[in-house]
Formats: sequence, structure tokens, C-alpha cells
Amino acid sequence: MWCTAWCDGRTYELSDAWGHLAVEYANLEGFWETLQTREAQDYRDPESCDDNDAFTKASDGHEIKW
Repeated sequence: MWCTAWCDGRTYELSDAWGHLAVEYANLEGFWETLQTREAQDYRDPESCDDNDAFTKASDGHEIKW
């Protein structure tokens, strides 16, 4: 798992000085189906990310990259 920052000009305050969590998963398609079954927020699905990544959002609004 990595905490990463966006390189798009966003500014960060102390205590929220990261952009998103990044988690590596071997079978993205299968894991995405599991996330949807568990009602994770469908923020950016694998298809919209060229099937390389996918994003959901945590309850506090932070993005999680799979």
C-alpha cells in the first residue's frame, strides 16, 4: 500500500498531505466485482482506466486506487 500525492496542482494541508491510497491487486477484474458486491462507491471503474487501475472512495472522501 502506498500513500501518493496528485501532481495536478492540488495543495495539501498538514494531516491530509496525501492524495490517495494505492493498493496493488493481482486480479483487478475479479476484485472489482467483489468491491461492487460489497457496495464500494464506483468512482472510476477499470474500463475507464484502460483496465489498468480502478478507484473507489473511502467514507472520508479519500480516493483508493486498486
